[in-house]
Amino acid sequence: AMVRLNTHFFGWNLPKGCQAQLDNFVKDGHRILCVAFPPDRADAWTIITDTTFANRNIPSECDQRMREIRNGGKRVQAVAFPHKRSNSFSLITDDGVFNRNIPASCDTKMRALEADGHRIVGLGFPPENRNGWCIITDRDVASSSIDAECDERMQALQAAGQRITGVSFHWAADNKWTLTTDRGMFNRRIGHRCHRTMRAFRGLGAFPLACVAHGPDGGFVVVGSATPFQAKGPALVQPNGKRFSIDAMLAELVAQMDGNAVKYGVVLRHGNAVRTAVDGPARIVSTPPARDFTVFDWFNPASVTKTISSVAMLQLLDAKNLPITTHIHDYLPPTWDIGPNVTTITMAELLNHSSGFRGGELEYGELREMVQQGVTLADKTEKYCNCNTALARIVIAYLDGHKHNLLSDGEATAARFIAVVQKNIFDPLGIPEVGWTKDEEAPTLFFSDPPMVAGTAYGDYRDKPGSAGSHLSLAELVSFLHALSQGEELLSGAMRTIMRESQLGMARAAVDFGGAMRKRGFFPPGKNGGAQLNSGIWWFSSGVLAAAVSNGDREFKMERAFNRAWEDA
Repeated sequence: AMVRLNTHFFGWNLPKGCQAQLDNFVKDGHRILCVAFPPDRADAWTIITDTTFANRNIPSECDQRMREIRNGGKRVQAVAFPHKRSNSFSLITDDGVFNRNIPASCDTKMRALEADGHRIVGLGFPPENRNGWCIITDRDVASSSIDAECDERMQALQAAGQRITGVSFHWAADNKWTLTTDRGMFNRRIGHRCHRTMRAFRGLGAFPLACVAHGPDGGFVVVGSATPFQAKGPALVQPNGKRFSIDAMLAELVAQMDGNAVKYGVVLRHGNAVRTAVDGPARIVSTPPARDFTVFDWFNPASVTKTISSVAMLQLLDAKNLPITTHIHDYLPPTWDIGPNVTTITMAELLNHSSGFRGGELEYGELREMVQQGVTLADKTEKYCNCNTALARIVIAYLDGHKHNLLSDGEATAARFIAVVQKNIFDPLGIPEVGWTKDEEAPTLFFSDPPMVAGTAYGDYRDKPGSAGSHLSLAELVSFLHALSQGEELLSGAMRTIMRESQLGMARAAVDFGGAMRKRGFFPPGKNGGAQLNSGIWWFSSGVLAAAVSNGDREFKMERAFNRAWEDA
């Protein structure tokens, strides 16, 4: 295993050598500029970085020409391979272009654009029409015989003041494509995972995207801007003169976990600076396809979901001008029997676990019985129990205007809760279609240590969401924290203060400088074939944010890492 630091790309279903070469380039400090896959060749790819390139099974003349360009002191910046043409390629260099066997009209147009003072920066060829092409220059686009909607979308983006920076056609069909711009991107029919990964890079501030490449068998590469992974972040200095170092904090976290987990991942963010570290497998040889874990892989972060559920409730209270002392019994199903002292329970008491409920109930029927049994006033002290946030999902559904469904109120309230969280939290953050069960295609698995069994994704939460169950990546969790900690995208400033002071969905943690809020998650090995998960999100008042997960019996000591991240100025 190899610790992978500050990886500014995500590859899915790539040829094995391609993934390994990308990892090695990033480890050696390269910026990835371009990835391309020649059609009609097995295990064939090109990777171009800011200093060199690597080729496998590409047309031999293309490889030879790239070496000649490099030996002549020039730099190759991009390569494109047309479909349905043998020995066919286009090389974009810092000194112009070199074309071989591409459509004649494309070659002619490139020469004309160069003569007119344009610098060619990108090129795409659709898979079905062998005469189709799209040229991107530093100021415009030109195309012929491509999907009409792609053409129209490029014009619309340009009219809106965006500069097109790249185009990539899916291998399956001409009408599946990706456009990248200096401010965003647009995808058409390219698949949920690729689209959501692009959004996750944006959420981290790793934007604009450097490259998106579609390859064989639905594989793809998304390359983000490397800038946040190299940025230093805002100056943070204690009165004693010590200065915060995000790199020192990351190094401490890697030291804590190195060799002590089946896998782990962490994302740190401080202003415009992002740092990541991952090690270990998302899947292993006995659960193919074997692949490495990344900060862009979705997983169920256990109780970290409670923070998200809490924000969903606070948003609805704020929107309806209701205080956090609003009683919950008015927002429970009308057919439920309200047991002793339940009428005293407030929204805040559910979110900070001082409701008096005791237990791990998650299902609708269990929660109904729990409410019927009621609580004792003596029990209304803080005691952490999953049932509180599970019940909160039903309260949230009714707060949002859900009307009682006599036949299937359990399913209906769960679906309403999921829809509320998607609309009010994930959609504004640009995290589309978040799942509440494992992904259908090769989901991230957690294993015993050492991995003995098939691995687990920790169950299906679609009918019992709230206390756990949202499938998110570490990158997405940090984007959630970033939005939660500032601005008004998720919560008003006043409600954010209430959330922190009343510890709603997060609890205080002690650190040597400033304060911190955290939420940990845990799936025990005993119920999960030996597979233990420890997760967490941390929000330091100094502006440092963290999301982490480990698979094994060791959890991150994030506060210690923060305390040790201060260096003499």
